[in-house]
Amino acid sequence: MDSDRYRQRFLIQHIPVAVVAVRDDGSISLFNNAARRLFGLSDIRELAQLQSFDHGLAEAISTLEPGGERLVRVVQDNGLLQLNISATSLKLRGRAEKIVSVQDIQGQLENQEMEAWQNLIRVLTHEIMNSVTPITSLAQTASETVSGLMTDLPDESPVREDLQDTFDALDTVGRRGAGLMRFVESYRSLTRLPTARIRIFRLDGFLQRVGTLMEDSFSQQGVEFNIGVEPQSLELSGDPELLEQAVINLLKNAQDAVKDTSDPQVSLTAYLGAKGRIIIAVKDNGSGMDEEILNNIFVPFFTTKNHGTGVGMSLVRQIVRLHRGQVGISSETGMGTEIRLRF
Repeated sequence: MDSDRYRQRFLIQHIPVAVVAVRDDGSISLFNNAARRLFGLSDIRELAQLQSFDHGLAEAISTLEPGGERLVRVVQDNGLLQLNISATSLKLRGRAEKIVSVQDIQGQLENQEMEAWQNLIRVLTHEIMNSVTPITSLAQTASETVSGLMTDLPDESPVREDLQDTFDALDTVGRRGAGLMRFVESYRSLTRLPTARIRIFRLDGFLQRVGTLMEDSFSQQGVEFNIGVEPQSLELSGDPELLEQAVINLLKNAQDAVKDTSDPQVSLTAYLGAKGRIIIAVKDNGSGMDEEILNNIFVPFFTTKNHGTGVGMSLVRQIVRLHRGQVGISSETGMGTEIRLRF
């Protein structure tokens, strides 16, 4: 019997799902390896100790009835966690224990959200392009025909003025149609991102290459731009071309955020974060973002810029998800923003 119990506890310790066994008095009899990794804690003896990770999660585990399930949203410095907790009850040696499993499903939710947006964008772009393309083509053909007629008319012809008005109207329709087609085409980039070509590369050279592309633009705007890598030999397994596109988008956003700042500063850094994860961070001291913007920042079509398309941040997250990473954001209105890509 003891050997069976030991075998069960050994298996629970090594399964990839966080498991916590809580007794009626709040003491913890089991805290497996996956739980240690998820919460960043060593063995704990009391449920109250979990409050150091998140007070709401500790309370949710305490009040969750056996057979129940709950979703807990946890905001950490290194990102957002969506924790699905479920509980069952066991009686061991005559003592009741609640076995709680905890799974971070943030990645699954992000994947489902991106898939839903991609499907919607495919339908919208298909229908818009089917309608706008022939309109644009006909307008351009008609304007060329009217232009030809005007060429054959003498300057004093009484219909010349009417034809000029017609030409101007058709030309406007054609140009606006072409502009709309380019606008729609930009959204198609969200639905046909190329396959990531993974290789190992050093981040010091990667950050320097990206910085070189942006330094002239920052200099013209008077932005203090700093780059740092720690340790210097830090390497990442990924697609440097796709990640370069993501980081440049973030740097351009940061540049826009500090345009009205008296002492504008932007930094691009790479370092080892909690649990040994590699982090690429872009930080600025600009205008910051309020809660409404933060809640919608990854929504396609959402933008706070006068001439923005609302594609940039959605594309960044999609690229990072291709690398099985996450995007974390810390921002405060008037204080600046830091965006971290965690791999």
